[in-house]
Amino acid sequence: MSDARSRPGRTTTGVLAAGLLALSGALVAGCGIPNMGAAERITPPPTPSRAPVTTPTDLNVVGGPAVLYLVGSDNKLVLVRRGPIAGGTRELVTQTLGELTAGPDQVERDRGMASAIPPGLTLTLVRLIGSNAVVDIGGTDPGPAADQAKLAIGQVVLTLTAIPQVDSVLLTRNGRPLEAVLPDGELTELPLTREDFTVLTRTAP
Repeated sequence: MSDARSRPGRTTTGVLAAGLLALSGALVAGCGIPNMGAAERITPPPTPSRAPVTTPTDLNVVGGPAVLYLVGSDNKLVLVRRGPIAGGTRELVTQTLGELTAGPDQVERDRGMASAIPPGLTLTLVRLIGSNAVVDIGGTDPGPAADQAKLAIGQVVLTLTAIPQVDSVLLTRNGRPLEAVLPDGELTELPLTREDFTVLTRTAP
């Protein structure tokens, strides 16, 4: 049979632990901290709502005169300026295409200018891919004759790339890729740039 006196450390530790628990209970009661029982969710006070942050849908908002290219009496493409236009890149392209398809006004016709774009054709901006504008040619008109096609395409490309945000133009016809005629007679379905058609231009009078 074991003698309790042979384990003095364990007995002393138990007594000390019981004393500490009693003392802690007394301190808690003295501080007035209630026994909360089950845990409760603490809801933070409401914070003032932030005002909605608005960002512009198109950062390229500019304005200025519409720049068009028409066909001069010498069959060269001539730069002309129209009234001011403004908006984002899409709005600028759409407004400029509208000006171009309307053809020369009376003052420009009196100066001997014309357009190689037939009145029955429509030019519609399909989408912008970076600095490339995809433009669809529609309408019932079959399009200009071969010798005028390069001028008509040059009008579109030079007019749109005069907009600072547009570097190239990809043409489609009724939703399908168009084989565009370059000044040297070569056909291409690739995006077209100003450099492709500057050979057809002259300085405006």
